[in-house]
Amino acid sequence: MRRKTSWIAGLLSTLALIGVTASTAQAAPPRTTTTATEEAATPSLEGQVIASSCYGGAQRYSKPGNQPLLMWFTTSNRCNDINLRPNTNRYVKVCFGTRASDCQANWTLAKAGQWNAIATNVLPGTRYMFWFRSDAASSGSIAH
Repeated sequence: MRRKTSWIAGLLSTLALIGVTASTAQAAPPRTTTTATEEAATPSLEGQVIASSCYGGAQRYSKPGNQPLLMWFTTSNRCNDINLRPNTNRYVKVCFGTRASDCQANWTLAKAGQWNAIATNVLPGTRYMFWFRSDAASSGSIAH
């Protein structure tokens, strides 16, 4: 019992030195953003479901046929990833510049009707475009 009491006393002394007391300690606020690898909605403390701000800011896209590339986009601070939700299965990669060497090395299969993380851990304000393996027309949603 003495060892446990001295450990707790040491912890309380350390917390007091850095200015944390029982009355000022607070739990971290609940996280309000998600990545594509997380659920599309996050449960709140009351058990209700909060819509993810990442997917809540999604944009529609429409790529005409005979074009492999889709226009430039700029990532927001809502998502950590570049997410694609096509209406049909599509192989796609993300390019961060105009040369082929500025693109991801591998194609990602973006499955129809679901969110797919095409690039992860992307900084806000990053310019990018999608490169589709097929030049067939494509449409769906983008969240970035």
